[in-house]
Order: sequence, then structure tokens, then C-alpha cells
Amino acid sequence: MTALSGKVLRIHQEDLCQSLGLPPHQKYQQEGGPSAADAINCIRTWSTTPVLDLTHFLDLLVFNVLIGNADAHGKNFSWLYQNGARRIAPAYDFVATTLWPELSSRLAMRVGQAKFVAEVNLDHFLKFAESTRIGKTRFRARIRELAMRVDQNLDETLNRAPSLGPDHADLLRTGIRERVRKLS
Repeated sequence: MTALSGKVLRIHQEDLCQSLGLPPHQKYQQEGGPSAADAINCIRTWSTTPVLDLTHFLDLLVFNVLIGNADAHGKNFSWLYQNGARRIAPAYDFVATTLWPELSSRLAMRVGQAKFVAEVNLDHFLKFAESTRIGKTRFRARIRELAMRVDQNLDETLNRAPSLGPDHADLLRTGIRERVRKLS
């Protein structure tokens, strides 16, 4: 909802599962939910700005891997409908799930053939790009750019999260830097 001249304007939102006609309990790819390729196909056919939304989705996919979020599932990606436009919504629900051993490290949406966050490397993303008809050269450059930006801002970001505690911050830093190395 947004306020507009004292009025409340509601913006319709629909998650990827809804867009694909899947029930909420099928939000994980391994349970019959959407894959990253399904999301890309949906963007290509449904978005009113597919180039921008495809770039945004791919950035989110890479970022989730970098931070160690295995739980980026079909209900975490949504469409916003406003003024005749259908756009991918801003990101939400980022959790570095790899910090908690009791949480699954199995990717909610596989990257290529990688099923677990720890497996993902640049080759997985490039094979995924090839299978979904995404330009590999440009995507490779974008992955490296995102990895570099995450790495450059990591210490400052973790310093602004004192509730994380030094042990968790060190675990998060180590994991992210390892994933940055694998994607660079």
C-alpha cells in the first residue's frame, strides 16, 4: 500500500506460485514448485519490462547464493501490478540460512544442477544461463560485479549488524567470502 494525497492506494501483488497456478505448499522446486527456469519463462512472457525484470531476478538469484540463503522459493518472488504494468517486486525475506545448521542448505530453486548452496560455483550459473538462453558473457560479468560489490561492502554491513554477534558475523563473513571466491 502507498499513501497518495491522504488516500491509501492498494497495489496488487501475486507471488510466483500463484502466477504459475501452484498451491502455496509447492513453493520449493524439489516439492513440485517453480524452478529458476520457470521464473525466467514467466518473466519473459508476463512482465511488461522483461529485460529489466530478468536482470533483477538474476541479481536476486546470485545474491541469495552469495549470502547463503537456500530458502529463496517460489513465494519469495512476486509480481506487482500497478498502472497496467506487471513488474517483479523488490526483494524480501533474505536470510543467510547457512548460519543455522538445523535449516536445510538445499536450494529452494536449483542453480543448474547444484542442489545445495555449498555446491554452487560460476560454472553452475553459466550452464544455467545457457539452458535458459541468457547471454553467458554478460551474465558472467554481472555475477563477478555482484560478488565484488558484496565483498567490498561486507565488513561495513556486518559492523552495522551488532545483534548478529561476533561469532555469527565471522561465520557469515567466512561463508560469503568463500562463495564470492567460487563465483569470481
